[in-house]
Amino acid sequence: MRIGLSGAAVVAGLLLTSVSGAQAPTTSAVPAPADVNPVVLKVNGDPVYSSDINLGMQSAQMQARQRGHQLTEDQAMKLATDRAVDQKLLIQEARRNKIQVNEKRVEQTLQGLEQRAGGQDKLAALLKQNGTTLQRYEQVIREQELINDFIESHIKPKVQVTADQVKKFYDDNPTFFKKPEEVRARHILFKVPKDASDAQKKLVLAKAEAARKRALNGEDFATLAKQLSEGPSAPNGGELGFFDRTKMVKPFADAAFALKPGEISPVVETQFGYHVIKVEEHRPPHTQPLEEVKVPIQNFLTQKEVGQQVNQLLSELRKSAHIEQVQPPGAPAKPSDVKK
Repeated sequence: MRIGLSGAAVVAGLLLTSVSGAQAPTTSAVPAPADVNPVVLKVNGDPVYSSDINLGMQSAQMQARQRGHQLTEDQAMKLATDRAVDQKLLIQEARRNKIQVNEKRVEQTLQGLEQRAGGQDKLAALLKQNGTTLQRYEQVIREQELINDFIESHIKPKVQVTADQVKKFYDDNPTFFKKPEEVRARHILFKVPKDASDAQKKLVLAKAEAARKRALNGEDFATLAKQLSEGPSAPNGGELGFFDRTKMVKPFADAAFALKPGEISPVVETQFGYHVIKVEEHRPPHTQPLEEVKVPIQNFLTQKEVGQQVNQLLSELRKSAHIEQVQPPGAPAKPSDVKK
């Protein structure tokens, strides 16, 4: 289990959002010119930079919107400052316990972001837009790795979740484990270009009808999907796994749920193209048995307890922490604003 508080997790989340085409939210609360990234706070002498707060604010606002909430600028600034202080305290604690940085993971994270951004130069430009540099970003990742490894080696081993705790959570939260009607299906997809003419559509439809006829005549459906399907599931024989009605577009769901196990659908048209569907299994609405969900419950309870342990440690560390404001008025936060 790896727990991110801010730092690399914040930066990576925002950058990946930007790289994928959505513009990362911006804020004027912490002006950070492209060539300036001033120190705004010091935590026991270690610097917190303007870009740390700026990116933390953006992350807090993005997470709030995903939950259907809206943070004020002051709320986002307070949350970002608290998180930045927490991260510094955990970094210091990791170093006191002689945790060594896993350079391989740092390199892998950087390489992954560079690939998503389209190269190192584009990643550097994106970071510059967010008021930081590639060098600073690499340091942020390195610091996050220190925190993660410290938690894994010094906090998580102290947490023990018992079978009784797992059973109690299961019994106390029955709605979490109710599953709607589901089917497990395979499909063969023939794509239709968006600007296809009627003649082109007829040709694709004919290919789908021919594939369906072969399946009805006894050819192995999975093999046909591997050979003919143009969808991402083709290498897996068209396997889609179990899904409920809400997971598929309506024409596809209606056709799949009308089939009995082993049956093959007529050709179905959706916005993706023409499909031939075969249902392998059907599950009526049911409650997942404890045996099926005990591992994810245990993982959830472990993560929750680790988080509580981290918070307790931070509470103790804050009691003796010296938090110094460096930036003049207009900086992200004053020491008195940071939670004790």
